[in-house]
Amino acid sequence: MNLIKGNVLVGHYFEDIYRAEMFVSELAVRNNQIFKSRLGKV
Repeated sequence: MNLIKGNVLVGHYFEDIYRAEMFVSELAVRNNQIFKSRLGKV
């Protein structure tokens, strides 16, 4: 029973990390586009 609970917790933990990484990479892509467009304007 404890093993199953542990696996579920670990699963949620990795899912949260995956979502956080997706979010960060999305922000990085957007910032990169904004940065490039600003450079283009200058």
